[in-house]
Amino acid sequence: MKKVILIFTIVASSTCLAQQTNTHESDIMYKKEITRAIDLRENQNKPLFARGHEVSRVLIEAVKSGLITPYASDSLNSKISISQFTKTLEIPSTAAPVDTSYMDSLDLIEYRQKMRTYKPDSYTAKDLYQMEIKEDILFDKQHSVMEYNIKTITLFIPAEHPDNIKGIQTPIASFSYTDYLKVFKDNPNAIWYNPQNDQAHLSLADAFDLRMFSSYIIKVSNPDDEYLMDIYGYGKNGIIAAENMAMKILEFESNLWEN
Repeated sequence: MKKVILIFTIVASSTCLAQQTNTHESDIMYKKEITRAIDLRENQNKPLFARGHEVSRVLIEAVKSGLITPYASDSLNSKISISQFTKTLEIPSTAAPVDTSYMDSLDLIEYRQKMRTYKPDSYTAKDLYQMEIKEDILFDKQHSVMEYNIKTITLFIPAEHPDNIKGIQTPIASFSYTDYLKVFKDNPNAIWYNPQNDQAHLSLADAFDLRMFSSYIIKVSNPDDEYLMDIYGYGKNGIIAAENMAMKILEFESNLWEN
């Protein structure tokens, strides 16, 4: 047990350098925009997806309460309304259309009233386990550290969800990470659940700042704005490309320290 606690402490301490920073533009020697995919079902990400404290639930409740602004994409150029956001969460009905031609006037009135009060089912927080974060990695030459500045978080309907009739990963909304920090810093329900110690839960804001999540790289800024899988192919080749890119970033950081 002592060894486990020691390892955890070392990891947490080393990742403190990854917190959001306001590095002056003139001190940035190197910068690259990275997009990472997060599957909240992974064991390492379960603290972000604890029942009743899912990060997806916290985001949905914050939008519906008007505490955070949802955007149509991670460019953050177009805001969407709460009603639009709620509509995106609705599960489309697959029921066959009802033939109303045989109904008399009273039946037709009753049917229309029923349809007006009908509320379609919606995706729950547990259904929404796919996320992406877009961030800048940069090297601060003034302090000789590599830093990670998260810019946006995007929530998706998973492609493989049985109620997703599109069969593709569908974005629900994107959120500014600056807004995220302001809203969730002191939210008692927005926690990274520590499975080892109930007294040591972290806030979701701290968990992301300390990089307490598992992810894989799916995109690195490039002139054609292509994803790694667009360049290297899908399946195994795309996975290998993501791992190679992560290694290249670590190697680049190591070389900077040596030089």
